[in-house]
Amino acid sequence: MFENDLLRISLAALSLAASVIYLAFVSGPPSPMRAGLKTLTIGVLAFLPLTYAGVPGTHVTGLAVLSLALALSALGDLLLALKNQERFFVWGLASFLLAHVAFLATFVPYT
Repeated sequence: MFENDLLRISLAALSLAASVIYLAFVSGPPSPMRAGLKTLTIGVLAFLPLTYAGVPGTHVTGLAVLSLALALSALGDLLLALKNQERFFVWGLASFLLAHVAFLATFVPYT
């Protein structure tokens, strides 16, 4: 169990570090570094729900859909951070739409 806790803390720390570093690039022009950092902030969190797969009482399907939602959010961030906005804008919006559908599928059963 401790190994998973260390992994979870590491993923959260990597996300936080990428977020803080991204602040230095946020007002600059689009660049591969800026797009990568923006994607990394959420992208690493996509693995976090999967670390709970073996915990008693958890639903593996829900964890997988939550991971998918976070991954789609990261993809949307990447697509919207690329230089060629005209080409990727609709794809970025579609990625965020699918992410929100996945979030709904994950959390609505608990309401």
